[in-house]
Amino acid sequence: MTTLKYITFHGFNVSDGGKDTIAQLDPFLDTIPVKYQWVWLARVRLCNRCIASSLVSLIPEDSVAVAHSNGALIATESVELGAPFRKLILINPALDEDYKFPEGLRVDVYYTPKETATLAAKFIPWSKWGAMGRLGYTGDNPLVHNYNSEHLFGSVEHSDVFDRAEDLANHIKGGCETLPNRELT
Repeated sequence: MTTLKYITFHGFNVSDGGKDTIAQLDPFLDTIPVKYQWVWLARVRLCNRCIASSLVSLIPEDSVAVAHSNGALIATESVELGAPFRKLILINPALDEDYKFPEGLRVDVYYTPKETATLAAKFIPWSKWGAMGRLGYTGDNPLVHNYNSEHLFGSVEHSDVFDRAEDLANHIKGGCETLPNRELT
């Protein structure tokens, strides 16, 4: 049995590859981190799609994306461009809460009802960001599942779920180890 690969995507406001956020999962998951340069707010709209496009051919077949904040938008756009992810794990994603995910793709959304970063992002008119990180997924796709990080991990802020990285990793693995390939779901 081959080991499942978890491709991690950090948020936009870091220059260290998400050392204090998504990289906290590295000791507990077999990760391949995607590290893109620090992207200031005005460049997010211009850079995300280019970053996603450059990754498509590098993503291992049948891997799982684990993405935080803006990284969720990059991971999602990479799937739309052909990246062969079997599943997306989105942690406080900066996406519209009723986002239309690609058909047949399983998505797990970890949201934090009291966080404010993605709620504020919802009001930036020129971005593709939204409040899914605070509100969870509100659309009608049955393959998208919500997990309340406040209930599961005591999380109340945008990134504090990573203070319990081992617990988060175990929850992620529990939902991925027996998951069939996305074409079979």
